[in-house]
Amino acid sequence: MIIQTQAMGEVEIDLRQIFHFPYGLYAFEDLRSFALLDSTYPPFYWLQSMEHEELAFLLLAPQFLISDYSVKPAALEDFSGIGLQDESDANLLTFSIVTLNDRDSTANMKGPVVLNKVRNLGRQIIVSDEHRSVRHSLTDLRLPEPAVNFDPEGL
Repeated sequence: MIIQTQAMGEVEIDLRQIFHFPYGLYAFEDLRSFALLDSTYPPFYWLQSMEHEELAFLLLAPQFLISDYSVKPAALEDFSGIGLQDESDANLLTFSIVTLNDRDSTANMKGPVVLNKVRNLGRQIIVSDEHRSVRHSLTDLRLPEPAVNFDPEGL
């Protein structure tokens, strides 16, 4: 399937990349269908609205900022509403919405987007950890180490 995006133009996606958000996202409750897209800048992703091509959210797995990040929801219904048991569910994917600006780019660690990768359902939740912020600085971003190729003939 081909979709139109503002950031990347036409993009071919698989239907498995489309997630239904029964409750929308905070401040975008009327939008229910989004596609999860790879970014050309790993470890980032895009959550592209299927209803409005000009709307997309930049995402990042929160573990790139906080290695022991926990996604315990303030209300258990937040998980059950999209078919997940708890934070250890093997079908759970978790992302933080990133805001880029000139002074300090941030990630929302208080309200992550959780996805059920098998049922293709998503929801933005509020985590119970009161120490998490909606504006966690990206200055401590831990990028994955590049793969090291060992060439024995180069010795």
